[in-house]
Amino acid sequence: MNIKQAKAIPLEDVLQRLGHTPERRGQNQLWYLSPFRIETTPSFKVDPDANSFWDFGEGKGGDALDLIQRIEGLPKVADALARLERLFGNGPPPPCVAPAKKSPPAPAAPELIRTQPVHARSLRAYLKQRGIDPTIAVGTVKEVHYRAKGKDYFALGLLNDSGGYELRNPFWKGSLGSKDITTIPGDSRRVSVFEGLFDYLTAVQIAGDTLGDTVIVLNSVSLAERAIARIGELGAERIDVYRDHDAAGERLLESFVKALPNAAIVDKSDTYRGYRDLNEGYLAARKSGKACAAI
Repeated sequence: MNIKQAKAIPLEDVLQRLGHTPERRGQNQLWYLSPFRIETTPSFKVDPDANSFWDFGEGKGGDALDLIQRIEGLPKVADALARLERLFGNGPPPPCVAPAKKSPPAPAAPELIRTQPVHARSLRAYLKQRGIDPTIAVGTVKEVHYRAKGKDYFALGLLNDSGGYELRNPFWKGSLGSKDITTIPGDSRRVSVFEGLFDYLTAVQIAGDTLGDTVIVLNSVSLAERAIARIGELGAERIDVYRDHDAAGERLLESFVKALPNAAIVDKSDTYRGYRDLNEGYLAARKSGKACAAI
């Protein structure tokens, strides 16, 4: 099997052979629980048309070769080719050469229609499902209405530092406009870093008020370097990191420790040990009637 043949194997077939099936299917999207870690909410997306994947938890993607190397810890492309050949034989035959066709125009980028306070019943129910009192979210998130592929949608939206919105609803997460971190001003000597919106809202809910610190919501662990640069500008003395309990979360913590040697880096994930993230730990504590983690 050669590289071209390997990259032509549908990713859905590769994942199926390795024991992974989609949690849900959308338009040109397959959503899986990430094969790279334990999770309860799908964050691993496959685009069948492009035959590529994107792991939102780590902010990385790729093709069939990247996937098999990552899942099975294969250091060389030759090892990945051999593994795929064992799974699929010599792979699919090379496609017939068809007359060149004019590429269709790229779909228009999602368009912002309006923002407003969160009124939609489904979004308020989604907040409650994640353990968040909707009144806690006031001032932090908006109800964002946008148009994509000729259809209108709405979602919870967190404004980021580039003027874009990080969007979340029960069925989808993504971005509108430029993707970036979100900085919420506070005491610049202390910075609390959260991987995502719901971890931050959970911390506010537990505290019963604003945290007082400057807050940085990463919106993706791939934006850690931007957060580190912002913390350097602030000259913070202490950084509390509310990371996920997975490999990406460990690398995130290591990057802060390495890049900010003069600051006290505190791994706050100890307060929700045994759970994937702060929001999951908080929900488990509420269901069991135990005291919430201290912030």
